[in-house]
Amino acid sequence: MRLVSCPSGEWEIARALPDERLRPGVHSYRGFRIAPRRPQRRLELPQGMVTLVIGFEGPVRIANAAHPAWTPYTSLVAGLHTRAALGEHDGRVSGMQLILTPWAAFSVLAVDMHELAESVVDLDAVLGARGRALADALAAAPGWAERFTLLDRVLTRACASGPAVCPQVLRAWELLCVGRRHLPVGDVAAEVGWSERQLRRRFQEQIGVSPMAVTRVVRLRHALHLLTTGASATATASACGFHDQPHFQHEFKAMTSLTPAEFLAHRALGDAGPARVDRIAGRVTSVFLSAGAGHVRGPFSTRRAIPGDDRVKPPRLETLPLPERVKVAKVPSDDEVIVVRTPEEFLGMPEEYQSMAKRQMLIHAEGELSGADDYIRVFYPLAPNAEERQVCCERAAEEINHFKVASAVLSDLGIDTTRMSTQTLEERRKLFLTADFHNSTTWAERGVVSWLIEDAVMELLKEMSASSYRPWADSFRTVIQDERVHIAHGARIVRGLVKDREGKKQVQAAVDRLWPHSLDVFGNPTSKKAEIAVSWGLRTRTNAEARHDWEVRGGAKVKKLGLTLPV
Repeated sequence: MRLVSCPSGEWEIARALPDERLRPGVHSYRGFRIAPRRPQRRLELPQGMVTLVIGFEGPVRIANAAHPAWTPYTSLVAGLHTRAALGEHDGRVSGMQLILTPWAAFSVLAVDMHELAESVVDLDAVLGARGRALADALAAAPGWAERFTLLDRVLTRACASGPAVCPQVLRAWELLCVGRRHLPVGDVAAEVGWSERQLRRRFQEQIGVSPMAVTRVVRLRHALHLLTTGASATATASACGFHDQPHFQHEFKAMTSLTPAEFLAHRALGDAGPARVDRIAGRVTSVFLSAGAGHVRGPFSTRRAIPGDDRVKPPRLETLPLPERVKVAKVPSDDEVIVVRTPEEFLGMPEEYQSMAKRQMLIHAEGELSGADDYIRVFYPLAPNAEERQVCCERAAEEINHFKVASAVLSDLGIDTTRMSTQTLEERRKLFLTADFHNSTTWAERGVVSWLIEDAVMELLKEMSASSYRPWADSFRTVIQDERVHIAHGARIVRGLVKDREGKKQVQAAVDRLWPHSLDVFGNPTSKKAEIAVSWGLRTRTNAEARHDWEVRGGAKVKKLGLTLPV
C-alpha cells in the first residue's frame, strides 16, 4: 500500500494492488479523502475499464462530456465507455475506487456488461443490499489497509460465485488490447475459433461493447500516450494506423471532446493535486478542468493551433507553476514514499538521487538500441520465413521507439542522447552489459531469447514503471505492452519447437546457454547501489530480490515444458 497526503491534511490518496488471485482482472484499488478544498472538475477519458466508486462522504456529479446533464452519485458503476465523461465535486469527498477489466466485472457484478456500457449507474441498482452492506463495512473499517483487505475478501468470493468468462473472450481481449497491431476483427475471430457474429455477441455480453469499439479505445490510449510523450499529431496519427491527420483529429475529438492541442493544453495547465492526475498508473486517464467551466467543446479551448503547424506542444515547463510540495505519509515499513513529478523537481533532488536515476535511464535507453540491432543483425537472418522476418523488423522498430521514449524523458533533464544512436556496438556494450545472445546461431535461441531473456528484463521494467520519478515511470506503459507481445511470441516459437524430439533438443541447448544470462540481467546480487536505489524509490526490490523472483517464475516456465535448468 502507498499512502500520499498533502502537508495541510486537506487530502490523502491510498493505492494498493488487489490480491494476486484477483489480478489482472481486478486492476487496482484507490482510497481517497479530500477535505474542504475548491470544487474540482475532471474530464475522464475512455480507458476500456470498468470503474466502481464506493462513496463515504459527499456526492460526485457525472455528465456526458459533449452534452452535460449532471447526475449526482454517492456510489456508482461506470461501464466501458468510448466517449469521455465529466465528473465534478464540491471539494469534500471520500471513498474508494476499484478499477476492473470488463471481463472481471462480468464475474464480480454478475450482470450482462452491455447493460453498463456507455453509462454510469448507481451501485444500488447493480448490487442492491450487497452494495450497501459493502459500503457500510468499508466506511466503518479503521484504515485503508483494512479496507483493501476487505475488498480482496469480498471480490474473491464474488469471482468464485459469479459467471465465468469464456476463454475465447479472454483470448480475444488479449489480442485486441496487447500491443498496437490493430488486428482486424475477422482475424481475431478466426484465432479464437468463432465466427465474427458469435464474437460480437459474446463481447456485448461479457465486455459490453463490440470488438471494434475495444479497438478504438485501445488506439486512443496509444494516441494519448504518444502525445504526452512529445509526438506530433502527424506522427501519432501514423503510429496509430490512421490514413491521415484529419481522420485522427476527428476520431480524437469524437472520443475526448477535445482536439489534441486542447487536450495537451489542459493537461499541462491543470491542477497538480491531489497526488496525480491519472487514476490508473501508467495510463493517461484524466484532465483537470476549471470547476466553473461548462461544456467541453469550445469553452475549454485555452489556446489556438498555429496554422500549418501540426506539432502539438504543451507550454514550456518553466512557465508552469510548481505543484505544492507533497508530504509523504509513512508506509508500513516506515520508509518515505518519494514522488518526483516534474523535471524541475528532479533537478532539485539530491545529487545521489539524480546520479542513480540518470544512470538507470541511460542504461535502459542504450539497451533498447542494442535490442534493435540484434533483431536485425542476428535474428533476421535466422528467420525461417517471410512472416518471421517481418516480425523481426517490427520488433526492431518497436525497440527504436522505446529508445525514443526514454530519450524524450532524458532530454527534459538536459541530457542529449544523440551520440547513442551513432555508437558502434562495441562502444555501446561498454555501458550496457547485454547478455551474450547477440551470438545466437539457431532459431531455437531466438525463441528462448524472447521467452526467457526478455521476460527477465520485464522484471526490471516493472521496477522502473514504479519509479519515484513519475515521468520515467509513466513512459513504460507502452514499453511493457510491447515486451509482453515479444515474450508471448518467443513462447509460441518455443512451444512449436518442443513438439518433436529434435526441436526440443535445440530448445534445451538454448536454455542451457541462455538461462545463466537471464540471471545476469539482475546484476550483482550483493550490490549496495541497488539498496540505495530502493531507498530513493527508484526501485522496489534489490538485485537479489528481483533475481530470486525471476528464478522462481522463470524456472517454473522452463520446467512446465518438460525442460531442465542448467546446474
